[in-house]
Amino acid sequence: MAITEGNLRRTVLSLSWPAVTRMSFNMLVQVVDLIMVGRLGATAIAAVGVSNQIFFLTIAVVSAFGIGATALIAQAVGAGDISRGREVARQALIFTGIATSSVTLIGYFGAERLINAALILNDNPDPEILHLATTYLRIVSLSIFLRFYMMVVNNILQGTGDMKTPLFIVIFANVFNAIGNYLLIYGIGPFPQLGVAGAAIATALAGVLGGLMGIGSLFHPRCLIQLSLRDSFRIQLPVIKDILRLGVPAALEQGVVHGSQMLYTVLAAGLGDTAIAANQIMMTANSMTNHPCIGFSAVSTTLVGQNLGAGNIARARASGYETQRWAVLFTTLVGILFFTAPELVVRAFTSDQQVIPLAGKTLRVLGLAQPALATALILAGGLRGAGDTRYVMYITALGMLGFRLAFTLIFLSLGWGLPGLWGAAALEAYLRGSLIMHRFTSGHWAEDYSRPRPSQSLAK
Repeated sequence: MAITEGNLRRTVLSLSWPAVTRMSFNMLVQVVDLIMVGRLGATAIAAVGVSNQIFFLTIAVVSAFGIGATALIAQAVGAGDISRGREVARQALIFTGIATSSVTLIGYFGAERLINAALILNDNPDPEILHLATTYLRIVSLSIFLRFYMMVVNNILQGTGDMKTPLFIVIFANVFNAIGNYLLIYGIGPFPQLGVAGAAIATALAGVLGGLMGIGSLFHPRCLIQLSLRDSFRIQLPVIKDILRLGVPAALEQGVVHGSQMLYTVLAAGLGDTAIAANQIMMTANSMTNHPCIGFSAVSTTLVGQNLGAGNIARARASGYETQRWAVLFTTLVGILFFTAPELVVRAFTSDQQVIPLAGKTLRVLGLAQPALATALILAGGLRGAGDTRYVMYITALGMLGFRLAFTLIFLSLGWGLPGLWGAAALEAYLRGSLIMHRFTSGHWAEDYSRPRPSQSLAK
C-alpha cells in the first residue's frame, strides 16, 4: 500500500489498527501478568514493579538505534531509496548487538545493587521485596539481548510501513509469556510452582523467541528492505552517524522518561509498602492508554517520515493531526472510565483493602490527564519522523525533570501522598502536550529536514 497517497483517514486507520492492537496486546499481557502476580500478594506486586522500572530504563540504550532507524528508513522508503533503507537496517542491528551485550552483564551481575538503589528512600524496605525483585531482574536480564532485538526489528519494519509483522511477533511472544506465567507462577501440572521467579522465566523466554522471530522476518522475501546473509555487515560510520544524529536525542528522551519514572517510583517507595503496590497498579493502568498511544505514535512517525521523503510536506502535517485526533478520542474514553469507576479498575488487580482506596483516588487524577498525554505522544512521534528529535528531548526533560519534579516535591510536602505525586504528572502532561503541539504546528521540522547534511552524501 502506498501510504504517501490516497485517502488519508483510510491510510491512518489501516496502519493504526495493527500498531495499536500490538501495543494494546502488550499492555493486556502486562495487565494479566500483574493480575497473576497480584494473587501472590502486595509484596510480589511491589517486587515486580520495582524490577520492571529498572528494566524499562535500559530501553533507552537501544532507542538510539530503533527510533533513529525508523525515521531514516521511513524517509528513505518515501524517497524510493530502498538500498539506503537496507543499509540503515543493517547498521542498526550491528550496534544493537554491541550495546545490549553490556546491558545484559550489568543487569545480571548488578541486580541487587540496582534494586537497593531503587528503594533507597524507603527507610525500612521489606527484605522479601528486595529478594524477589533481585531474582526477577536477574532472570529477565538474561533475555535482554534478543528482547531488544525484537524491539529494534519492530522499529525497522514500522519505518517501511509494515505494521502487521510486528503485531504477529508480539502476539506469539506474549501468548507464550501469558501461558508460561500461568504454568510457572502457580505450578500447574508437571511444572514447578516458582512464584515471581516463574513470571521472570516466562518473560525471558518470550523475549528470546520474539527476538529470533524478528530477526528472521528481516530476511523474509516479503520484507520491503529484505536483508541477505550475503550482505556486508561491516560498520559504516556515515550511516551510524545519521542514525545517532536522530537516535541519541530520542534515546536521551527515553532515558529521561524511564529515569523519571524510576525517580517517581523511588519517591513512591518512600511513602511505604502500600504506596509501592498502589503505584505499580497506577503504572499498569497508565499503560492501558500509554501503550495504544505508542502505537498511534509509531504510525505518526512512519507517515510523517515517508511523506517528507516523498516531498509532500502538507500531507506529512495532516498525517500527524489525523493520527492525533483518533488517539485523543480513545484516551478520553478511557479517562472517563478511570474518573467515574476507579475502584472497579483497581479491584481487577488486587483485593488488598489498603491498596484499593489509595489507588482508586489516584486513578481519578490520571483520568484527567489522558487527552494531554495522547497529544504529547502522537505529535512527538510526528516530529521524530521528521528527524526533529532534539526538541522532543528538550521538552521532555524540562517537563519531567523540571516542572513535574518541582510540583511533586511541593505536593508531597503538603502531605498529598500518592495522589499528589500523580497530580504533578497530570499537570506536566498538559505543559508538554501544549509545547509539542506548538512545535508541530510551527512547521520548523519541515525546514530542518530540507537542509542537506554531509553524512547523507557520504553514505550514498
